[in-house]
Amino acid sequence: MDASVGSGIKVLVADDQKANRHILEVFLRREGHTVVVANDGAEAVALHRQERPDLVLMDIMMPVMDGLEAARLINAESGEIHTPILFLSMLNDRQTMLDGLELADDFIPKPINFGLLRAKLRAFIRQVQIHRTFRVQQRRIELYNEEMRRESEVASFILNRVLAHTEPPNGNALQYKVVPSALFSGDVVFARRTPSGRLHVLLADAVGHGLPAAINILPLFFPFDGMSRKGYPISTVARELNRRIRDLLPIDRFVAATLVSIDAEAGVVEIWNGGNPPALLVRPDGRIAERVDSMQVALGINEDDPALFVTQRLPFSAGQQLILFSDGIWENPAFAGEDPATPMEALLAATPAAERMDALVAAAIAAGQGDDLSAGVLTQREAVSGRGRPAGAPAKLTTDRLSMQLGVESLRSAGIVEEILAMAGALGFVAHFPNLPSIFSELFANALEHGILNLPTGNKYRSSEGYLEYFEEKERRLAQLADGFIAVEMALDCVGGEQALRLIVADSGSGFKPGDLPADVVADAAGAAQRGLRLVSDMALHLSHNKQGNEAIVLIGSVSHEEMTMQPSSSSAPCERPEPERAR
Repeated sequence: MDASVGSGIKVLVADDQKANRHILEVFLRREGHTVVVANDGAEAVALHRQERPDLVLMDIMMPVMDGLEAARLINAESGEIHTPILFLSMLNDRQTMLDGLELADDFIPKPINFGLLRAKLRAFIRQVQIHRTFRVQQRRIELYNEEMRRESEVASFILNRVLAHTEPPNGNALQYKVVPSALFSGDVVFARRTPSGRLHVLLADAVGHGLPAAINILPLFFPFDGMSRKGYPISTVARELNRRIRDLLPIDRFVAATLVSIDAEAGVVEIWNGGNPPALLVRPDGRIAERVDSMQVALGINEDDPALFVTQRLPFSAGQQLILFSDGIWENPAFAGEDPATPMEALLAATPAAERMDALVAAAIAAGQGDDLSAGVLTQREAVSGRGRPAGAPAKLTTDRLSMQLGVESLRSAGIVEEILAMAGALGFVAHFPNLPSIFSELFANALEHGILNLPTGNKYRSSEGYLEYFEEKERRLAQLADGFIAVEMALDCVGGEQALRLIVADSGSGFKPGDLPADVVADAAGAAQRGLRLVSDMALHLSHNKQGNEAIVLIGSVSHEEMTMQPSSSSAPCERPEPERAR
Protein backbone atom coordinates (compact mmCIF):
# COMPACT_ATOMS: atom_id res chain seq x y z
CA MET A 1 0.00 0.00 0.00
CA ASP A 2 1.16 3.51 -0.80
CA ALA A 3 2.30 5.14 2.42
CA SER A 4 1.60 8.68 1.25
CA VAL A 5 -1.62 10.38 2.15
CA GLY A 6 -3.68 11.50 -0.92
CA SER A 7 -7.17 11.31 -2.46
CA GLY A 8 -6.49 8.29 -4.72
CA ILE A 9 -6.58 4.78 -3.29
CA LYS A 10 -5.79 1.29 -4.55
CA VAL A 11 -8.93 -0.77 -5.22
CA LEU A 12 -9.13 -4.53 -5.83
CA VAL A 13 -12.11 -5.47 -8.03
CA ALA A 14 -13.15 -9.15 -7.97
CA ASP A 15 -15.93 -10.30 -10.35
CA ASP A 16 -16.24 -13.33 -12.60
CA GLN A 17 -17.98 -11.24 -15.31
CA LYS A 18 -15.50 -9.49 -17.60
CA ALA A 19 -17.97 -6.74 -18.51
CA ASN A 20 -18.58 -5.90 -14.86
CA ARG A 21 -14.85 -5.79 -14.18
CA HIS A 22 -14.28 -3.49 -17.16
CA ILE A 23 -17.07 -1.06 -16.19
CA LEU A 24 -15.86 -0.82 -12.63
CA GLU A 25 -12.22 -0.41 -13.70
CA VAL A 26 -13.05 2.46 -16.06
CA PHE A 27 -15.20 4.21 -13.45
CA LEU A 28 -12.61 3.89 -10.70
CA ARG A 29 -9.73 5.09 -12.84
CA ARG A 30 -11.74 8.16 -13.85
CA GLU A 31 -12.24 8.83 -10.16
CA GLY A 32 -8.47 8.86 -9.75
CA HIS A 33 -7.91 5.47 -8.17
CA THR A 34 -5.52 2.62 -8.95
CA VAL A 35 -7.30 -0.62 -9.91
CA VAL A 36 -6.30 -4.28 -9.60
CA VAL A 37 -8.73 -6.92 -11.02
CA ALA A 38 -9.38 -10.56 -10.08
CA ASN A 39 -11.51 -13.18 -11.92
CA ASP A 40 -12.61 -15.13 -8.81
CA GLY A 41 -12.34 -15.31 -5.03
CA ALA A 42 -9.12 -17.31 -4.97
CA GLU A 43 -7.37 -14.83 -7.25
CA ALA A 44 -8.73 -11.98 -5.13
CA VAL A 45 -7.13 -13.46 -1.99
CA ALA A 46 -3.79 -13.90 -3.80
CA LEU A 47 -3.84 -10.33 -5.18
CA HIS A 48 -4.79 -8.93 -1.79
CA ARG A 49 -1.77 -10.67 -0.28
CA GLN A 50 0.46 -9.33 -3.07
CA GLU A 51 -0.88 -5.81 -3.70
CA ARG A 52 -2.20 -4.85 -0.26
CA PRO A 53 -5.10 -2.74 -1.63
CA ASP A 54 -6.92 -0.06 0.37
CA LEU A 55 -10.39 -1.31 -0.58
CA VAL A 56 -11.94 -4.48 -2.03
CA LEU A 57 -15.05 -4.44 -4.32
CA MET A 58 -16.13 -8.05 -4.65
CA ASP A 59 -19.01 -10.08 -6.08
CA ILE A 60 -20.43 -12.81 -3.84
CA MET A 61 -21.24 -15.49 -6.43
CA MET A 62 -17.96 -16.47 -8.16
CA PRO A 63 -16.38 -19.76 -9.31
CA VAL A 64 -13.39 -21.44 -7.63
CA MET A 65 -13.98 -19.50 -4.40
CA ASP A 66 -17.06 -17.39 -3.65
CA GLY A 67 -16.92 -13.89 -2.17
CA LEU A 68 -17.92 -14.96 1.32
CA GLU A 69 -14.98 -17.36 1.70
CA ALA A 70 -12.60 -14.90 0.06
CA ALA A 71 -13.73 -12.20 2.53
CA ARG A 72 -13.04 -14.53 5.48
CA LEU A 73 -9.46 -15.12 4.26
CA ILE A 74 -8.82 -11.45 3.47
CA ASN A 75 -10.06 -10.39 6.91
CA ALA A 76 -7.83 -12.99 8.52
CA GLU A 77 -4.78 -11.74 6.60
CA SER A 78 -5.41 -8.01 7.06
CA GLY A 79 -3.77 -8.00 10.50
CA GLU A 80 -3.94 -4.86 12.61
CA ILE A 81 -4.83 -2.63 9.61
CA HIS A 82 -8.26 -3.73 8.37
CA THR A 83 -8.96 -3.73 4.60
CA PRO A 84 -12.56 -2.55 3.99
CA ILE A 85 -14.67 -4.87 1.79
CA LEU A 86 -17.70 -3.76 -0.26
CA PHE A 87 -19.87 -6.59 -1.61
CA LEU A 88 -21.50 -6.23 -5.05
CA SER A 89 -24.29 -8.74 -5.74
CA MET A 90 -27.65 -9.31 -7.42
CA LEU A 91 -28.67 -11.69 -4.62
CA ASN A 92 -31.66 -10.67 -2.60
CA ASP A 93 -31.56 -13.64 -0.25
CA ARG A 94 -31.86 -12.15 3.26
CA GLN A 95 -29.61 -14.71 4.94
CA THR A 96 -26.86 -14.30 2.35
CA MET A 97 -26.98 -10.55 2.83
CA LEU A 98 -26.71 -10.93 6.61
CA ASP A 99 -23.78 -13.35 6.23
CA GLY A 100 -22.13 -10.91 3.86
CA LEU A 101 -22.48 -7.93 6.20
CA GLU A 102 -20.80 -9.92 8.99
CA LEU A 103 -17.75 -10.28 6.73
CA ALA A 104 -17.85 -7.01 4.77
CA ASP A 105 -18.23 -3.32 5.59
CA ASP A 106 -21.07 -2.54 3.19
CA PHE A 107 -23.29 -3.93 0.43
CA ILE A 108 -24.29 -2.49 -2.99
CA PRO A 109 -26.86 -4.31 -5.12
CA LYS A 110 -26.48 -4.95 -8.82
CA PRO A 111 -27.07 -3.35 -11.23
CA ILE A 112 -24.74 -0.80 -9.70
CA ASN A 113 -25.90 2.75 -9.03
CA PHE A 114 -22.66 4.66 -9.67
CA GLY A 115 -23.87 7.73 -7.79
CA LEU A 116 -24.37 5.57 -4.72
CA LEU A 117 -21.01 3.87 -5.32
CA ARG A 118 -19.27 7.26 -5.57
CA ALA A 119 -20.79 8.40 -2.27
CA LYS A 120 -19.78 5.20 -0.48
CA LEU A 121 -16.29 5.41 -1.98
CA ARG A 122 -15.86 8.90 -0.49
CA ALA A 123 -16.67 7.54 2.95
CA PHE A 124 -14.23 4.68 2.50
CA ILE A 125 -11.56 7.06 1.18
CA ARG A 126 -11.80 9.10 4.39
CA GLN A 127 -11.46 5.88 6.35
CA VAL A 128 -8.46 4.78 4.27
CA GLN A 129 -6.76 8.16 4.67
CA ILE A 130 -7.22 7.94 8.44
CA HIS A 131 -5.63 4.48 8.33
CA ARG A 132 -2.76 5.77 6.19
CA THR A 133 -2.09 8.65 8.58
CA PHE A 134 -2.26 6.23 11.48
CA ARG A 135 0.24 3.89 9.80
CA VAL A 136 2.65 6.75 9.07
CA GLN A 137 2.44 7.96 12.67
CA GLN A 138 2.72 4.42 13.96
CA ARG A 139 5.91 3.92 11.95
CA ARG A 140 7.34 7.18 13.26
CA ILE A 141 6.55 6.09 16.79
CA GLU A 142 8.18 2.71 16.15
CA LEU A 143 11.34 4.41 14.84
CA TYR A 144 11.34 6.82 17.78
CA ASN A 145 10.88 3.96 20.23
CA GLU A 146 13.68 2.02 18.58
CA GLU A 147 15.96 5.04 18.81
CA MET A 148 14.98 5.53 22.45
CA ARG A 149 15.62 1.85 23.10
CA ARG A 150 19.13 2.09 21.65
CA GLU A 151 19.86 5.28 23.60
CA SER A 152 18.49 3.70 26.77
CA GLU A 153 20.73 0.68 26.27
CA VAL A 154 23.77 2.96 26.01
CA ALA A 155 22.70 4.97 29.06
CA SER A 156 21.97 1.79 31.00
CA PHE A 157 25.40 0.39 30.07
CA ILE A 158 27.14 3.54 31.32
CA LEU A 159 25.14 3.73 34.53
CA ASN A 160 25.67 0.05 35.25
CA ARG A 161 29.41 0.40 34.65
CA VAL A 162 29.50 3.29 37.12
CA LEU A 163 27.48 1.42 39.74
CA ALA A 164 29.66 -1.65 39.29
CA HIS A 165 32.61 0.33 40.69
CA THR A 166 30.95 1.25 43.97
CA GLU A 167 31.20 -1.00 47.00
CA PRO A 168 28.32 -3.52 46.83
CA PRO A 169 26.00 -4.27 49.77
CA ASN A 170 27.30 -7.12 51.87
CA GLY A 171 24.12 -8.03 53.76
CA ASN A 172 26.00 -7.37 56.99
CA ALA A 173 27.27 -3.91 57.91
CA LEU A 174 26.20 -2.38 54.56
CA GLN A 175 22.75 -2.83 53.04
CA TYR A 176 21.13 -0.64 50.39
CA LYS A 177 18.48 -0.90 47.70
CA VAL A 178 17.16 1.34 44.90
CA VAL A 179 13.77 0.73 43.24
CA PRO A 180 13.15 3.05 40.25
CA SER A 181 9.67 4.30 39.41
CA ALA A 182 10.63 4.35 35.71
CA LEU A 183 13.25 2.64 33.56
CA PHE A 184 15.99 4.74 35.17
CA SER A 185 16.31 5.96 38.73
CA GLY A 186 17.15 9.43 39.97
CA ASP A 187 18.06 7.85 43.32
CA VAL A 188 21.43 6.23 43.87
CA VAL A 189 23.59 4.85 46.68
CA PHE A 190 27.39 4.93 46.43
CA ALA A 191 29.79 3.43 48.98
CA ARG A 192 33.59 3.43 49.29
CA ARG A 193 36.16 2.58 51.96
CA THR A 194 38.82 5.18 52.79
CA PRO A 195 42.49 4.30 53.32
CA SER A 196 41.86 4.41 57.08
CA GLY A 197 39.04 1.89 56.82
CA ARG A 198 36.16 4.31 57.30
CA LEU A 199 33.05 3.58 55.28
CA HIS A 200 31.80 6.51 53.21
CA VAL A 201 28.22 6.29 51.91
CA LEU A 202 26.30 8.70 49.68
CA LEU A 203 22.53 8.44 49.24
CA ALA A 204 21.49 10.93 46.55
CA ASP A 205 18.11 11.86 45.09
CA ALA A 206 18.18 13.99 41.93
CA VAL A 207 15.28 16.24 41.03
CA GLY A 208 12.93 14.64 38.49
CA HIS A 209 12.53 11.08 37.29
CA GLY A 210 13.82 8.71 34.64
CA LEU A 211 16.88 9.21 32.44
CA PRO A 212 17.29 13.00 32.99
CA ALA A 213 17.40 12.46 36.76
CA ALA A 214 19.81 9.53 36.36
CA ILE A 215 22.13 11.71 34.26
CA ASN A 216 22.11 14.34 37.03
CA ILE A 217 23.57 11.72 39.36
CA LEU A 218 26.59 10.88 37.19
CA PRO A 219 28.71 13.96 38.12
CA LEU A 220 28.66 12.79 41.74
CA PHE A 221 30.25 9.37 41.41
CA PHE A 222 33.82 10.15 40.37
CA PRO A 223 34.55 12.92 42.92
CA PHE A 224 32.86 10.91 45.69
CA ASP A 225 34.73 7.74 44.82
CA GLY A 226 38.09 9.40 44.15
CA MET A 227 38.05 11.63 47.22
CA SER A 228 36.91 8.78 49.48
CA ARG A 229 39.74 6.60 48.17
CA LYS A 230 42.16 9.39 49.14
CA GLY A 231 40.68 9.73 52.60
CA TYR A 232 39.04 13.14 52.32
CA PRO A 233 36.50 13.87 55.10
CA ILE A 234 32.87 13.98 54.00
CA SER A 235 32.68 17.73 54.69
CA THR A 236 35.22 18.28 51.92
CA VAL A 237 33.54 15.70 49.71
CA ALA A 238 30.14 17.38 50.12
CA ARG A 239 31.59 20.77 49.25
CA GLU A 240 33.20 19.39 46.09
CA LEU A 241 30.00 17.61 45.03
CA ASN A 242 28.13 20.89 45.47
CA ARG A 243 30.67 22.61 43.20
CA ARG A 244 30.30 19.92 40.54
CA ILE A 245 26.51 20.19 40.46
CA ARG A 246 26.69 24.01 40.26
CA ASP A 247 29.29 23.90 37.49
CA LEU A 248 27.86 21.12 35.31
CA LEU A 249 24.07 21.07 35.60
CA PRO A 250 21.39 23.60 34.60
CA ILE A 251 20.34 26.04 37.28
CA ASP A 252 17.07 24.17 37.97
CA ARG A 253 18.85 20.84 38.53
CA PHE A 254 19.91 19.90 42.04
CA VAL A 255 20.51 16.75 44.10
CA ALA A 256 19.40 16.06 47.67
CA ALA A 257 22.15 14.07 49.39
CA THR A 258 23.07 12.41 52.64
CA LEU A 259 26.78 11.72 53.19
CA VAL A 260 27.90 9.39 55.95
CA SER A 261 31.31 8.37 57.27
CA ILE A 262 31.46 5.47 59.72
CA ASP A 263 34.49 4.73 61.88
CA ALA A 264 33.47 1.32 63.18
CA GLU A 265 36.46 0.88 65.47
CA ALA A 266 36.13 4.26 67.11
CA GLY A 267 32.34 3.89 67.26
CA VAL A 268 31.57 7.21 65.57
CA VAL A 269 29.31 8.11 62.66
CA GLU A 270 29.63 11.46 60.88
CA ILE A 271 26.72 12.82 58.83
CA TRP A 272 26.01 15.66 56.42
CA ASN A 273 22.41 15.95 55.19
CA GLY A 274 21.52 18.35 52.40
CA GLY A 275 17.83 18.29 51.45
CA ASN A 276 17.10 14.63 52.24
CA PRO A 277 14.72 13.19 54.85
CA PRO A 278 16.27 12.66 58.28
CA ALA A 279 18.88 9.98 58.86
CA LEU A 280 17.68 7.81 61.73
CA LEU A 281 20.05 6.32 64.29
CA VAL A 282 18.19 3.26 65.58
CA ARG A 283 18.82 1.19 68.70
CA PRO A 284 19.01 -2.61 68.44
CA ASP A 285 15.32 -2.81 69.41
CA GLY A 286 14.33 -0.61 66.44
CA ARG A 287 13.53 2.50 68.48
CA ILE A 288 14.92 5.81 67.22
CA ALA A 289 17.81 7.11 69.33
CA GLU A 290 18.73 10.15 67.20
CA ARG A 291 17.64 11.76 63.96
CA VAL A 292 19.73 14.05 61.79
CA ASP A 293 17.42 16.31 59.82
CA SER A 294 18.47 18.22 56.73
CA MET A 295 21.23 20.63 57.70
CA GLN A 296 21.43 22.57 54.43
CA VAL A 297 19.66 22.74 51.09
CA ALA A 298 20.38 20.25 48.30
CA LEU A 299 23.69 20.00 46.43
CA GLY A 300 23.91 22.57 43.65
CA ILE A 301 22.04 25.25 45.62
CA ASN A 302 24.54 25.91 48.43
CA GLU A 303 27.14 28.63 48.15
CA ASP A 304 30.77 27.45 48.16
CA ASP A 305 31.15 28.21 51.85
CA PRO A 306 32.90 25.66 54.11
CA ALA A 307 30.59 26.57 57.00
CA LEU A 308 27.68 25.09 55.04
CA PHE A 309 29.32 21.66 55.00
CA VAL A 310 30.04 21.17 58.67
CA THR A 311 29.01 17.65 59.71
CA GLN A 312 27.36 16.18 62.79
CA ARG A 313 29.08 13.39 64.73
CA LEU A 314 27.23 10.79 66.80
CA PRO A 315 28.38 7.81 68.85
CA PHE A 316 27.68 4.54 67.03
CA SER A 317 27.43 1.54 69.36
CA ALA A 318 27.37 -2.17 68.61
CA GLY A 319 23.96 -3.28 67.33
CA GLN A 320 22.86 0.20 66.37
CA GLN A 321 21.81 0.98 62.81
CA LEU A 322 21.89 4.17 60.77
CA ILE A 323 18.94 4.19 58.37
CA LEU A 324 18.92 6.43 55.29
CA PHE A 325 16.19 6.88 52.69
CA SER A 326 14.97 9.26 50.01
CA ASP A 327 11.66 11.15 50.01
CA GLY A 328 10.13 8.34 47.93
CA ILE A 329 9.93 6.40 51.20
CA TRP A 330 9.62 9.25 53.71
CA GLU A 331 6.63 10.82 51.86
CA ASN A 332 5.02 7.50 50.93
CA PRO A 333 1.41 6.86 52.08
CA ALA A 334 2.71 3.92 54.12
CA PHE A 335 4.16 6.44 56.58
CA ALA A 336 1.49 9.13 56.39
CA GLY A 337 0.94 11.29 59.42
CA GLU A 338 2.17 14.42 61.10
CA ASP A 339 5.62 12.86 61.50
CA PRO A 340 6.48 9.90 59.24
CA ALA A 341 9.06 8.82 61.84
CA THR A 342 6.26 7.60 64.13
CA PRO A 343 4.81 4.83 61.88
CA MET A 344 8.30 4.15 60.57
CA GLU A 345 9.59 3.53 64.11
CA ALA A 346 6.70 1.13 64.74
CA LEU A 347 7.62 -0.86 61.63
CA LEU A 348 11.32 -0.91 62.53
CA ALA A 349 10.61 -2.04 66.09
CA ALA A 350 8.44 -4.90 64.83
CA THR A 351 11.02 -6.09 62.28
CA PRO A 352 14.26 -8.04 62.85
CA ALA A 353 17.34 -5.88 62.31
CA ALA A 354 18.51 -7.74 59.19
CA GLU A 355 15.11 -7.28 57.50
CA ARG A 356 14.44 -3.59 58.23
CA MET A 357 15.59 -2.21 54.91
CA ASP A 358 13.45 -4.66 52.92
CA ALA A 359 10.50 -3.95 55.22
CA LEU A 360 10.70 -0.19 54.52
CA VAL A 361 10.85 -0.68 50.76
CA ALA A 362 8.12 -3.34 50.71
CA ALA A 363 5.77 -1.13 52.75
CA ALA A 364 6.30 1.78 50.35
CA ILE A 365 5.64 -0.39 47.30
CA ALA A 366 2.52 -1.94 48.85
CA ALA A 367 1.09 1.51 49.66
CA GLY A 368 1.65 2.72 46.08
CA GLN A 369 5.00 3.73 44.62
CA GLY A 370 4.88 7.20 43.13
CA ASP A 371 8.58 8.02 43.20
CA ASP A 372 11.99 6.39 43.08
CA LEU A 373 12.69 4.51 46.30
CA SER A 374 16.10 4.21 47.93
CA ALA A 375 17.10 3.03 51.37
CA GLY A 376 20.33 2.16 53.14
CA VAL A 377 20.93 0.47 56.47
CA LEU A 378 24.40 0.71 58.04
CA THR A 379 24.89 -1.58 61.01
CA GLN A 380 27.55 -1.31 63.71
CA ARG A 381 28.65 -4.92 64.11
CA GLU A 382 31.78 -4.35 66.16
CA ALA A 383 32.16 -3.69 69.84
CA VAL A 384 33.79 -0.26 70.07
CA SER A 385 37.42 -0.54 71.07
CA GLY A 386 37.81 3.08 72.14
CA ARG A 387 40.20 5.72 70.91
CA GLY A 388 42.58 3.45 69.11
CA ARG A 389 44.13 3.77 65.72
CA PRO A 390 41.45 4.40 63.08
CA ALA A 391 40.30 1.16 61.50
CA GLY A 392 42.44 0.22 58.56
CA ALA A 393 45.00 2.99 59.15
CA PRO A 394 48.65 2.14 58.53
CA ALA A 395 50.35 0.60 61.56
CA LYS A 396 53.15 3.12 61.13
CA LEU A 397 53.39 6.44 59.36
CA THR A 398 55.82 6.17 56.50
CA THR A 399 57.51 9.48 57.39
CA ASP A 400 57.33 12.18 60.07
CA ARG A 401 57.57 15.17 57.70
CA LEU A 402 56.42 16.43 54.31
CA SER A 403 57.81 19.71 53.01
CA MET A 404 57.63 21.51 49.66
CA GLN A 405 57.71 24.92 48.00
CA LEU A 406 55.29 25.58 45.13
CA GLY A 407 56.24 28.00 42.36
CA VAL A 408 54.11 29.85 39.82
CA GLU A 409 53.43 26.86 37.54
CA SER A 410 52.33 24.71 40.46
CA LEU A 411 50.09 27.47 41.79
CA ARG A 412 48.38 27.71 38.41
CA SER A 413 47.53 23.99 38.49
CA ALA A 414 43.81 23.49 39.19
CA GLY A 415 44.48 20.19 40.97
CA ILE A 416 47.45 21.19 43.11
CA VAL A 417 45.56 20.89 46.42
CA GLU A 418 44.36 17.40 45.51
CA GLU A 419 47.89 16.41 44.47
CA ILE A 420 49.37 17.53 47.79
CA LEU A 421 46.66 15.77 49.77
CA ALA A 422 47.20 12.64 47.72
CA MET A 423 50.88 12.71 48.74
CA ALA A 424 49.88 13.28 52.36
CA GLY A 425 47.42 10.41 52.10
CA ALA A 426 50.05 8.07 50.71
CA LEU A 427 52.27 8.91 53.69
CA GLY A 428 49.48 8.10 56.15
CA PHE A 429 48.78 11.68 57.29
CA VAL A 430 45.17 11.82 56.03
CA ALA A 431 44.33 8.46 57.60
CA HIS A 432 45.69 9.51 61.01
CA PHE A 433 44.51 13.14 60.86
CA PRO A 434 41.12 13.14 59.06
CA ASN A 435 40.62 16.93 59.41
CA LEU A 436 43.77 17.62 57.41
CA PRO A 437 42.11 17.93 53.94
CA SER A 438 39.52 20.50 55.05
CA ILE A 439 42.03 22.57 57.03
CA PHE A 440 44.73 22.50 54.38
CA SER A 441 42.29 23.39 51.58
CA GLU A 442 41.11 26.48 53.46
CA LEU A 443 44.58 27.71 54.43
CA PHE A 444 45.97 27.12 50.95
CA ALA A 445 43.08 29.06 49.40
CA ASN A 446 43.72 31.97 51.79
CA ALA A 447 47.44 31.99 51.02
CA LEU A 448 46.90 31.90 47.26
CA GLU A 449 43.96 34.25 46.91
CA HIS A 450 44.88 36.88 49.50
CA GLY A 451 48.62 36.45 49.98
CA ILE A 452 49.88 35.75 46.45
CA LEU A 453 47.11 37.21 44.26
CA ASN A 454 46.12 39.98 46.71
CA LEU A 455 42.45 39.51 45.86
CA PRO A 456 40.08 41.85 47.70
CA THR A 457 37.15 40.11 49.33
CA GLY A 458 34.88 42.92 48.13
CA ASN A 459 31.53 41.65 46.90
CA LYS A 460 32.45 37.97 47.05
CA TYR A 461 30.02 37.14 49.83
CA ARG A 462 27.30 39.67 49.01
CA SER A 463 25.72 38.04 45.93
CA SER A 464 26.10 35.19 43.47
CA GLU A 465 27.18 37.73 40.81
CA GLY A 466 29.90 39.04 43.12
CA TYR A 467 30.98 35.49 43.80
CA LEU A 468 31.40 34.77 40.08
CA GLU A 469 33.24 38.06 39.51
CA TYR A 470 35.64 37.16 42.33
CA PHE A 471 36.64 33.86 40.74
CA GLU A 472 36.88 35.35 37.26
CA GLU A 473 39.34 37.89 38.69
CA LYS A 474 41.22 35.06 40.42
CA GLU A 475 41.68 33.25 37.08
CA ARG A 476 42.84 36.47 35.41
CA ARG A 477 45.44 37.21 38.09
CA LEU A 478 46.67 33.61 38.09
CA ALA A 479 47.24 33.79 34.34
CA GLN A 480 49.28 37.00 34.77
CA LEU A 481 51.22 35.82 37.83
CA ALA A 482 54.98 36.25 37.28
CA ASP A 483 56.48 35.25 40.63
CA GLY A 484 55.60 34.10 44.12
CA PHE A 485 55.48 30.86 46.05
CA ILE A 486 53.65 28.98 48.79
CA ALA A 487 55.60 26.80 51.22
CA VAL A 488 53.89 23.83 52.88
CA GLU A 489 55.19 21.77 55.76
CA MET A 490 53.50 18.87 57.59
CA ALA A 491 55.29 17.35 60.55
CA LEU A 492 54.39 15.08 63.47
CA ASP A 493 54.04 16.81 66.83
CA CYS A 494 52.50 16.24 70.26
CA VAL A 495 49.61 17.88 72.08
CA GLY A 496 48.95 16.98 75.69
CA GLY A 497 50.67 13.64 75.26
CA GLU A 498 48.65 12.84 72.15
CA GLN A 499 49.87 12.56 68.60
CA ALA A 500 49.22 15.64 66.43
CA LEU A 501 50.20 17.03 63.06
CA ARG A 502 51.76 20.47 62.73
CA LEU A 503 50.75 22.14 59.45
CA ILE A 504 52.44 25.33 58.26
CA VAL A 505 51.27 27.19 55.15
CA ALA A 506 53.37 30.26 54.28
CA ASP A 507 53.29 32.51 51.23
CA SER A 508 55.63 35.08 49.70
CA GLY A 509 53.00 37.80 49.62
CA SER A 510 51.45 40.01 52.23
CA GLY A 511 49.49 37.06 53.62
CA PHE A 512 45.99 36.95 54.98
CA LYS A 513 44.95 38.45 58.30
CA PRO A 514 41.30 38.51 59.38
CA GLY A 515 41.79 41.98 60.84
CA ASP A 516 42.55 43.35 57.37
CA LEU A 517 39.03 42.65 56.11
CA PRO A 518 36.93 45.71 55.20
CA ALA A 519 34.69 46.79 58.08
CA ASP A 520 31.52 46.39 56.04
CA VAL A 521 32.45 42.79 55.18
CA VAL A 522 33.31 41.90 58.78
CA ALA A 523 30.03 43.43 59.92
CA ASP A 524 27.98 41.50 57.36
CA ALA A 525 25.15 39.59 59.04
CA ALA A 526 26.46 36.18 58.12
CA GLY A 527 30.11 36.99 58.74
CA ALA A 528 30.73 34.89 55.63
CA ALA A 529 34.21 36.17 54.95
CA GLN A 530 35.54 34.81 58.24
CA ARG A 531 33.73 31.47 58.18
CA GLY A 532 36.65 29.61 56.63
CA LEU A 533 39.09 30.55 59.38
CA ARG A 534 36.44 29.95 62.04
CA LEU A 535 35.93 26.49 60.61
CA VAL A 536 39.70 25.84 60.71
CA SER A 537 39.81 27.06 64.28
CA ASP A 538 36.92 24.76 65.22
CA MET A 539 38.48 21.71 63.58
CA ALA A 540 42.05 22.28 64.79
CA LEU A 541 43.65 22.09 68.21
CA HIS A 542 45.43 25.38 67.63
CA LEU A 543 45.54 28.08 64.93
CA SER A 544 47.82 31.10 64.79
CA HIS A 545 49.47 33.46 62.28
CA ASN A 546 52.89 35.09 62.39
CA LYS A 547 53.14 38.87 62.86
CA GLN A 548 53.46 39.56 59.15
CA GLY A 549 50.34 37.51 58.48
CA ASN A 550 51.81 35.38 55.68
CA GLU A 551 52.27 32.19 57.68
CA ALA A 552 49.54 30.09 59.29
CA ILE A 553 50.44 27.46 61.89
CA VAL A 554 47.93 24.77 62.81
CA LEU A 555 48.00 21.76 65.10
CA ILE A 556 45.64 18.96 64.02
CA GLY A 557 44.60 16.12 66.30
CA SER A 558 44.23 12.51 65.30
CA VAL A 559 40.70 12.50 66.79
CA SER A 560 38.13 15.28 67.17
CA HIS A 561 39.55 18.07 69.31
CA GLU A 562 36.61 17.88 71.73
CA GLU A 563 38.10 14.57 72.91
CA MET A 564 41.62 15.93 73.36
CA THR A 565 43.54 18.33 75.58
CA MET A 566 43.41 21.71 73.89
CA GLN A 567 46.81 23.13 74.88
CA PRO A 568 49.54 22.86 72.26
CA SER A 569 52.89 21.59 73.42
CA SER A 570 56.36 22.06 72.08
CA SER A 571 58.08 19.50 69.94
CA SER A 572 59.86 18.30 73.08
CA ALA A 573 56.60 17.35 74.83
CA PRO A 574 56.71 13.93 76.51
CA CYS A 575 54.85 12.18 73.71
CA GLU A 576 55.85 8.94 72.05
CA ARG A 577 56.25 9.74 68.37
CA PRO A 578 55.82 6.90 65.87
CA GLU A 579 59.11 5.96 64.28
CA PRO A 580 58.87 6.48 60.53
CA GLU A 581 59.70 3.55 58.30
CA ARG A 582 62.76 4.42 56.21
CA ALA A 583 63.29 3.14 52.70
CA ARG A 584 66.00 0.52 52.60
